Amino acid sequence: MEKLIKELVPGRYRLEPRLKDIKPSKFVALDVNTQTEIIKALNKNPLGGYLFCGNTSTGKTYLMWALFKESLYAGRNAFYMTCSEMIRKMKLDEFKPNCPEGFSVSDFEKNSNNPAHLFIDECGKLGDTEYSFSKFFEVIDFCYMNPDIVRLSVATNYNLEFFRESYGEALTRRLEEICDVIGER
Repeated sequence: MEKLIKELVPGRYRLEPRLKDIKPSKFVALDVNTQTEIIKALNKNPLGGYLFCGNTSTGKTYLMWALFKESLYAGRNAFYMTCSEMIRKMKLDEFKPNCPEGFSVSDFEKNSNNPAHLFIDECGKLGDTEYSFSKFFEVIDFCYMNPDIVRLSVATNYNLEFFRESYGEALTRRLEEICDVIGER
């Protein structure tokens, strides 16, 4: 397992503690009580899907990598990318929502009792292109329609209402149905 962690997790996050051992930090732009509540919630369901909303320096990426590692330790297939990286890969046909790079449909099917986990970080404005929006929606829709195959966690610097204004009611509603919202509403 440590070899897999070393290959897939950047050095900055690789040596950080497991989720159960994470403690609040004075270097995060959230008060200790809020950090403690978030850490408790994640530890109750470390393999669930989450929508992290909040300003920069609130620890969203840090927690996403911690959850990514927990997915690997649980024997799940896990894949981590930024939203812009995902869109770029989709343009190059290197990523398909029903068959993410590193996964095949048969991998999803044989692990249906232990779903894969897709982590999408830095979901900001998609450049206002119809292509980017429709591709992002395609991924969210696949996860929404197949929760037994793949779980989804997303991080954005937007609060939930601004996210809703930017991405629309349908996409946001689907995310809220498959992800627990952590952070600013």
